[in-house]
Amino acid sequence: MQWAVTTKRGAGRREIAVFSDPNCPFCERFERELAKLDDLTVHVSMYPVIRAESARQPNAVWCSPDRVAAWNDLTQRRMEPQAKPGCEAPIEELVALGRRLGARSTPTWLLRSGERYGGAMTAEDLEPLLDAARSAALTR
Repeated sequence: MQWAVTTKRGAGRREIAVFSDPNCPFCERFERELAKLDDLTVHVSMYPVIRAESARQPNAVWCSPDRVAAWNDLTQRRMEPQAKPGCEAPIEELVALGRRLGARSTPTWLLRSGERYGGAMTAEDLEPLLDAARSAALTR
């Protein structure tokens, strides 16, 4: 999670890791659904695979003083962050990590249990999966 943009709501006991492209409409919809849930830690790994500007935008997010705000502004309000000059973002490493973990589309998301999913899902459908993954992690 060293290269993730992490948001924690409430105690953050449930966790999800998401590979997301800033130009992916399904990612945008999924992140809006995630925002409805409490007691959740969301690790977003920027996965710029859709179009050319998808690579420039995550670099600007990474190089922003507040990555969470910059990511939310970009993906929810289409406000482009301004990158600091000379800042190097781990975008190539994120893409390589996503490929190693089997991310073939965006969003691809993983639960603490290791289960991998693709596509957007409603908060109502996602919540039982998050709870089951947290319970499974506690019993290990």
